[in-house]
Amino acid sequence: MKQIYLSFLLTIFGTFLSFSQIGTHLNFDGVDDYVVIPVTTINDLTQGTISSWVYLNSLSNQTICAKQDDNVGSYAILSVGGGGTSGEVFFQSKNNVTLTSNATLVTGQWYNIVVTFNTAEAKLYIDGVLDITVAADFSIPNNTSSTTVTSLGAWLGDGGGQYLDGTLDEFRVWNTVLTATDITNTKDCEAQAQSQLVAYYKFNQGFNGVDNTSITALVDASGNANGTLNNFARTGTTSNFLSGSPITTGNTCTNTTLSASNFEVANNIKIYPNPTNNFVTVEVNNLTSAKLQVVDIAGKVLMNQSLNTSSNTINVSQLPTGLYLFKVSSNEGTTISKIVKQ
Repeated sequence: MKQIYLSFLLTIFGTFLSFSQIGTHLNFDGVDDYVVIPVTTINDLTQGTISSWVYLNSLSNQTICAKQDDNVGSYAILSVGGGGTSGEVFFQSKNNVTLTSNATLVTGQWYNIVVTFNTAEAKLYIDGVLDITVAADFSIPNNTSSTTVTSLGAWLGDGGGQYLDGTLDEFRVWNTVLTATDITNTKDCEAQAQSQLVAYYKFNQGFNGVDNTSITALVDASGNANGTLNNFARTGTTSNFLSGSPITTGNTCTNTTLSASNFEVANNIKIYPNPTNNFVTVEVNNLTSAKLQVVDIAGKVLMNQSLNTSSNTINVSQLPTGLYLFKVSSNEGTTISKIVKQ
């Protein structure tokens, strides 16, 4: 009788411990689990940062985030082992432009993966260390017209059916390029809400390894749009919310100011009129060594010009009708604007 009673108490105590541990990450079973996130989360970004913590049980075709746009043949994808070599990190964007890591990952270990991108280059950081830089237009195309969903943990496009066998935590999308300092300051703690953080999934819902079937949505801490859980068991120690990831719930980053001041620089720049026919005025205030690049949608640099005064007139009459990127760089940061030439 004492043994039965003791066993009963241990069961109750174990259940209590499970419920007392808040879920800190989400486990994917590698079979059919995935999260659908709003298509606007990673869409039409000329510059940005995508970051996530990931723990892998396999090294081949492990998708962190993917979106195929069949209509324009473009992709926004962050995966491991998807580029032909087991364990390498793979980022593919506009017009199939590709970045593949020098480093290869191993199973059974947490990694912080960060990719920054714009119309000129992409950089990959692993655990806060720069791994590779590739010069090309890595901007994310407008893919709202595609019928393929944007997903976490799965590649669902043409030739899809690839599902993550592992765990994700702290998936974030910024609409600005973070510096190495920004990445170091934000990777080991929960980010604070900022206007540049356009998607933020903490995965800290439910409780560790117990019945979480009442949870069907993945909360977006940026306040934009929640994700939807698909095919997760939400019970037990796989395909469920678990505890024990590197990021402690409630440990918020104390450095709330990004050293990448691109969003502050944007407040000091005015570009008009837009659309335009012949001339564009570029006003810069409180910026030093400001320069302008005009880039077409194929990534070709068409114009380089120093912005030596507060108001600068740019002649675009010779450019064909279409969409152009105006990239203003300065000692204080960089910002990119879209200009329509009529």
